[in-house]
Amino acid sequence: MGAIEYEKIYGIKLIGELKTRNLTDKDIEEFDNLLKVTVPKTVHHFGSSYLNMATVAGCLRMVRKEYDKKTWVGNLKECYFIIC
Repeated sequence: MGAIEYEKIYGIKLIGELKTRNLTDKDIEEFDNLLKVTVPKTVHHFGSSYLNMATVAGCLRMVRKEYDKKTWVGNLKECYFIIC
């Protein structure tokens, strides 16, 4: 859910972003745990009983960024963009 919207909004497939990080099983578990913590905090649009796809895409993006902050690879990538 939300993967198609993620690509439309951010111009890249989520799976593509994750593949570039060469995730281990432990990394995937960490990403999944961050997702489990973030989704319940996500606000539904007024009058809806579910999250729309754009909201899910935004939630996935927030989790991906949070994951990057917690990992060396993410920090290295951020440092590269700051330097360049």
